[in-house]
Amino acid sequence: MAQAVRGQEGIAVNSQSSLTLGVNMMNQSTKGIHTCPICRYDGNDIYSDTGESGDSVAFDCPRCGKYNITGTANTMVQYEKWQKSLPFLSSWTRERNEYYGEVPTVDSYRIKLESNLHRQISEEDSIVRVLKYINHKTKSPGKTVLIVDHYDFPIVNGGDEDAFRYYMKYLVRVGYVTYCDDGELGDAWAYCVRLEIDGRDKLREFKSSAVVKCARTPWDSVNQALDAAHTNLHLGESTSYFQNCAHSCRESLVKLAGEIYDESKHGAFQPDKSSYSNALTKIELVVGELLVGGKKKEERSMAKAAISLANKFAHAEVVGRTQALNCYSSVKAVVEIVNNSFGRKP
Repeated sequence: MAQAVRGQEGIAVNSQSSLTLGVNMMNQSTKGIHTCPICRYDGNDIYSDTGESGDSVAFDCPRCGKYNITGTANTMVQYEKWQKSLPFLSSWTRERNEYYGEVPTVDSYRIKLESNLHRQISEEDSIVRVLKYINHKTKSPGKTVLIVDHYDFPIVNGGDEDAFRYYMKYLVRVGYVTYCDDGELGDAWAYCVRLEIDGRDKLREFKSSAVVKCARTPWDSVNQALDAAHTNLHLGESTSYFQNCAHSCRESLVKLAGEIYDESKHGAFQPDKSSYSNALTKIELVVGELLVGGKKKEERSMAKAAISLANKFAHAEVVGRTQALNCYSSVKAVVEIVNNSFGRKP
């Protein structure tokens, strides 16, 4: 985050001062705190006030958008431990404002969730995010959009002003976007850009690149969960959709286990505390019974590998688009292998 991120990396706050700052911010009852706790933007055009219940602060930041932050979260963001999550928090709050018209709440769970996202973002995702933003701002084909690096860079998930300019230059070079005018606006670079037909085609291509839907199964509950996962993949413009995809994939495996497992046929086992872990064990037992024998060794190995991959991705709390695609693909493979073999003669 240009000024914001580079400033964050140098912050080292002891526990007493961070707790004091968090408490002081929560006790503010009037407008006029001029520093955003997420992106560290400091200016007269930022607004803040305590929430109605007094346990959160409402902010309106030119970068992060409107959001509420709880007292615990307000304290956490002062610790060096959570500094890496701040660029992703800024992207998340801005995204909820831009695309969904929401005023999100930043709490301790959200901070922990965002802290691992830097391992999940690909360059292609970042390029498409900038394209989506320009397309979102375009009122009609051929119209120009004003882009201000200093304020708009959170659209690049976890990025800064330098990263935003880097991707903008790439989009211009490949012909997805055209600069119509550019100049300097105070301490921020601003330019008018126009999204070209090739840029729109790139967005459509990206949308259609997700895997095809899983074949229909005899089990409605499994179909519904997989449909929900697939829908979140195709709507995916934020990490929330990708997380929902993973959750729906996990739910589909739980539903599948409930539909196909029969203790009298597949054997008993020692239940785990987790219903999801129990589901995986049940599916493995069913696969072992369906694909028994040397002739089905390769099929059995493939099914077990798919179950292992499904467990890896569906059990993750934080996923990006690539992880969501792999999650759906691996769960789809498990379901289709079982469906192809279940109730059929060898």
